[in-house]
Amino acid sequence: MHGPRLAGDARRRIPATALFIQRARCAADAPQSLHRLQRQDLGLSQSFRGLQSTSRLAAARTLRCWSPIVSVLSSGNRLRRDCTALTEVEMTWIEGRYEQSLRFGRAAVRKVLTRHKSIAGFRPGTVFALACRISSDFGATHASIQIVKTVASSASSVALPSVHPGGDVLLHAETLPNVARVLESIAMVEAAGIDPCDASPDHWRHVGSRLDAGLSIRPYTAARHAQWLRRKALEA
Repeated sequence: MHGPRLAGDARRRIPATALFIQRARCAADAPQSLHRLQRQDLGLSQSFRGLQSTSRLAAARTLRCWSPIVSVLSSGNRLRRDCTALTEVEMTWIEGRYEQSLRFGRAAVRKVLTRHKSIAGFRPGTVFALACRISSDFGATHASIQIVKTVASSASSVALPSVHPGGDVLLHAETLPNVARVLESIAMVEAAGIDPCDASPDHWRHVGSRLDAGLSIRPYTAARHAQWLRRKALEA
């Protein structure tokens, strides 16, 4: 019974011996494996540094390419901030169909957007006249004119189509006969040697009230204009 027990112990010790030999081989190969891992890590580090350098170079090139565009956009934003105090009048001109134009007004900025659209910018306190004419194949179907005084951005204003943000409406007339009478009044002011932009705002209110009441319009003379200029100087 003692002999078989020794044989069984020997059979159990064989796997342990193989395991010991395998561990010894792994220990012998460990420095080489560690060296290979270190070389791989060094290669990855160098590759990563190369990617970082390439990324920085590409970013620098991209920044140089985009810097002119960024400067243009920044200048455009500055211009937009500088023009926030202006009242913008957007006009559409489609020949023979929809025609918007300025009858008078001193625009600080004018810009053509497209073939049919343009914008004019007015400083606060400026008076301008915006005329509109809508036509069909049979002639004019609608006409209107507005005389507006621009106001500061902090002041109250009336919202108007095509006028942003709005203004003080001195006169608003519709229908072809009324628009024709307003245009005659403007022409009379110009005939007196006076720029309609410089005329008294009260005169344009007077013209609008007379049109609504169906009464005759008093002419704007040089004497009345001189009185307005003195009053304006005193108010300043």
